[in-house]
Amino acid sequence: MRQEHTLPVLGILLVLSICPLTAQPTTRKTGDTLVYEIVVHSQLSGGHLPSQAYAPQPAQSSSIKMVVTNVDPDGTALVHVVITRPFPEKEFAAKLPGGLLAAGRNSVILASARKSWEEQSRYKKFDATLNRDGALLVAVDNSQQSDNIPKPTALTQAELAHARDQIVAEVNGPTYQAKLAENEVAGTFTVPNVIALSCAKRASFAAGEAWRVVSKADNATYDVSVVTGQETYLGHNAILLSAKSHFDSPNGSNSTEATVHYDPQAHLVLGMQSVVTSHIQVTGMTSTTTYDFDLKQ
Repeated sequence: MRQEHTLPVLGILLVLSICPLTAQPTTRKTGDTLVYEIVVHSQLSGGHLPSQAYAPQPAQSSSIKMVVTNVDPDGTALVHVVITRPFPEKEFAAKLPGGLLAAGRNSVILASARKSWEEQSRYKKFDATLNRDGALLVAVDNSQQSDNIPKPTALTQAELAHARDQIVAEVNGPTYQAKLAENEVAGTFTVPNVIALSCAKRASFAAGEAWRVVSKADNATYDVSVVTGQETYLGHNAILLSAKSHFDSPNGSNSTEATVHYDPQAHLVLGMQSVVTSHIQVTGMTSTTTYDFDLKQ
């Protein structure tokens, strides 16, 4: 995952200089690979939590790899998506207790945690659609899978233990982890998809042009504007766009401010920096999350 902009009057020569960017459609083929690297920084402020809650958090890094497995005649590609995230060993180790026996004990704990992390990570994959405009469309399925687990009322200790084991097995299993991956990638590509889908409807990209987009993915309205009509980014002829949204509710507010590089010839999102700010009214707390997102391959 509001403001309104008006379209300024633009010079004819400037419009003509931008139009050639959209002249050539892209052609994807089976085996093509795209890899995006994402770095996320989060920070809390306000409220009355213990002081350690406000300490700067370590950056979280991950990569999203898409491999084209099939291409329809209209240019729509079926892609296999895999999320890779390194095990945060330093952060995990910093939370382990000390003491005389710490070294051996913590080594065992770290090894077990790393194994569990790697087992879950190998299931963070799914199939999705990369349309001809460069939007990654994920069919998120959040249907309940644990209908066969008994309700936790009047259960024996053995039944409770069995139900717990079933839940743990499901959470660690391929179906649940694939759903987590789907939701994560769908959220990451919300703003890039807003850019890709709306740019596909435009014939020119002159600095200052602006339009409004209603996103079904997060039920938000984005005000999009062209910051730079033509520049080089990651070796591509790109445009730089701004996307902003804001939503107020009785519980607080949520806003997004993003800048996105997009190649309208290749129909490809190249990079994004997005800042999401959420304010919770009742606690006075504000969460600020910054996403840096770049194409690496």
